[in-house]
Amino acid sequence: MTHPHYERLLAYTAQRAKARPEYLAWVLARYVELERISEDELTHRLEISLVDLPHLALCLRPRADHFAADVRQISAKFNINPTVLATVVRLVDSATALAAEDTRKAPTDAGLLMAARERKRRPTGDDDERHDP
Repeated sequence: MTHPHYERLLAYTAQRAKARPEYLAWVLARYVELERISEDELTHRLEISLVDLPHLALCLRPRADHFAADVRQISAKFNINPTVLATVVRLVDSATALAAEDTRKAPTDAGLLMAARERKRRPTGDDDERHDP
């Protein structure tokens, strides 16, 4: 496999991994959205090269029960500050949990709209008598 072909395949695979929450690609994509930054800014914050970003993206995200060890291992592999990586993952985890909680607790406005709408008046017997000649 030629080097440019390998890089394209790697980039394609990392792009596809953004749709799967078990990969760091998904976490990094959410972080970029939350922080409204570019991938260049992400690489600057992580202090990682743009070439290494797809490799990092294809790592599995740290497991909850082995979080610190997983973060240390990934950080050592890519020479990333483990605190920065842990902060990125935790921020995305927190935002995801809050968004899920918001959708479960979303109040329905149907009752409010029903209460606020204007009701039609029913004609009373008095109204009918006034219109009779």
